[in-house]
Amino acid sequence: MGKVGKVGKVGKVEDLIRDVDDACQLSGEHEVEGLVSDIDSSEFQSISDALQRVHHADYGLCIDCQSPIPFDRLRVEPQALRCAGCQTRHERSRPAAPG
Repeated sequence: MGKVGKVGKVGKVEDLIRDVDDACQLSGEHEVEGLVSDIDSSEFQSISDALQRVHHADYGLCIDCQSPIPFDRLRVEPQALRCAGCQTRHERSRPAAPG
């Protein structure tokens, strides 16, 4: 009976380990889903803002220099706020993300 008791306990420990592993995996999946949701939300907001600019007749104008954003850039990134030159300057002026 001693061996049966040990086997039963080992089985319970293995089940517990499996449950913890499953919980960690699910937690990681939820974090990824949350990040994707945040990105989707941010992208949706950018597109919504671009549609508002269309209605206000300032779509396609750089928000920094007010020059027209080239069509090829808008075709690739319809929600672009800046021409390529101003976007580059904007990105260089921002502090680097910690990492």
